[in-house]
Amino acid sequence: TEMQENQVIDFKRLDGQLNKLQSQWQSAGEVDRQHYKKLQTEFRESLQPVKTAISNFHQANVIAKKALIVKAESLKNSEDVLQAIDGIKKLQQQWRDIGFAGSHQEAKLWKTFRSTNDEVFAMRQQAKEIQQAEQSKQETEFTQRLTVLKQDLANEENSDLKHSKQIKCIQQATQTLLDDVIAHKPVIKTVAVATENFIKQLDNTLTALIGIEKKQTWSNLFSLLTLIAKGEVNAVELPQATLYLDLSKNWQKRLTEQLALTENAIESQRADKTLALEILAQVSSPEAFAEQRMIIQVQMLQNKMLSGNTGSLQKNELTDALVDWLMLGKLNQADLSLLTRVQTIFC
Repeated sequence: TEMQENQVIDFKRLDGQLNKLQSQWQSAGEVDRQHYKKLQTEFRESLQPVKTAISNFHQANVIAKKALIVKAESLKNSEDVLQAIDGIKKLQQQWRDIGFAGSHQEAKLWKTFRSTNDEVFAMRQQAKEIQQAEQSKQETEFTQRLTVLKQDLANEENSDLKHSKQIKCIQQATQTLLDDVIAHKPVIKTVAVATENFIKQLDNTLTALIGIEKKQTWSNLFSLLTLIAKGEVNAVELPQATLYLDLSKNWQKRLTEQLALTENAIESQRADKTLALEILAQVSSPEAFAEQRMIIQVQMLQNKMLSGNTGSLQKNELTDALVDWLMLGKLNQADLSLLTRVQTIFC
């Protein structure tokens, strides 16, 4: 029937039943010789279709499993080890689905297939060892680069001539290292974290150093302004002064312009501008100038309201006010007390 045709036959169980039946035939007892030959012929003829079906089934499985062995062998030449491992696992599942190949062939075929499986899985272990060796080598290289950068920072911190430019160079080199560490796959997390922590250390060091340098720059500037006010440096000597060379191009230009002035400032103008600077910087003025400070403060507030700028102190507003203070006239001895007050604002 159709139901019987579609029914899956368990050939391994059928083979066992056949062997059991043959064994039962052997142990069934003696039969009269004249009848035995006829019975034996009939028995063999009745078993033959079953034997043929089982043999055909086994042979088909032998062919199928040999084909899987050929496919497994080809995977040994694969350059993509992970793909080969995935392929061999799929072949194993197919092997299990095929079924028994007969007692004479099954063990032999499985031994060959299993041996090829082992070789493919050995490729994974070999690839893993190669990757681990490469990873270890790369980690050593990254760590050495980080060690050199840390030593560069230590050298800078121990130097009397340390400068933010050198720290920035180390910072850039460290960022390049971090980019390389992140680009390498898989990422070596210990090195990445150590590099990120060092960048934070560099940021803190740079921030502190820039603060010190700014203070030093203002100190250098006011030292030169004091010398100019005292008449101890002129336009010829100024470009040779060490303090001058350490200043920015902008401040070098401002000092040159100050020395080029020939007229002294109107005393009241520079005094009022000094008060204006103190108001902008929100620092106290001498008590003697309290009344005048109030007048200047009201004027500044009115000017701000007229301009529409009633917010907080703008960037560079204080520095621009200092430039205006300088350009009011040539510095001289009379300006030293005002210069000291202004210096207190910036230093």
